Amino acid sequence: MNGTTVVLTGATSGIGEAAARRFAATCDRLILHGPESRGDVVSLLGTLAADGRAELHHLEADLDDLDNVSRPATRTLDLDDIGLEHGYSPVRAYAQSKLAMVAHALTQAGRWDEDGPRIVSISPGVIGTRLLHAMFAVRGADPGHGARNVVEAATGSIPYSGAYLDDGRPAHPSAQARDEAFRARLATVTHRLISAWL
Repeated sequence: MNGTTVVLTGATSGIGEAAARRFAATCDRLILHGPESRGDVVSLLGTLAADGRAELHHLEADLDDLDNVSRPATRTLDLDDIGLEHGYSPVRAYAQSKLAMVAHALTQAGRWDEDGPRIVSISPGVIGTRLLHAMFAVRGADPGHGARNVVEAATGSIPYSGAYLDDGRPAHPSAQARDEAFRARLATVTHRLISAWL
């Protein structure tokens, strides 16, 4: 991965942290995002610097707050209730956010020809993170398993741009994610919601 820059969101815990440890040893520049301040991740940054070769950068941003989302950018899903004001549950919110990300990846893949960037979305597997344990009474695989899937999606051979990988294997996204009308409306709703930060 000579000459590469990796931007890794959610890189300070769970799957993201495990993936960061792998990328730090193989890429030239690693930009780590997390909600914690630099002081809270100084130990992790030190470990990555000692064990890897990448030039490290830390971006603090809480993705629950769009003011924070816009800051680093400058350096089933119900589109009528995208904020889940009716019938909120953590599991539903998580599932809808993942559906939106897969649909967005498909939209972006359709905007580039074969010489453009490879765009892939993944489900890293059922991984034993704090998020999983907060929602389900299951153990889950080690975060390193999910990290391997993240790294492979970023560096390995994928069948085509817009591919969806489920625990490292090519899979078909849901019918809603593949629906072009849904994806167009998702883009419109998203643009409206973030227009103040554009």
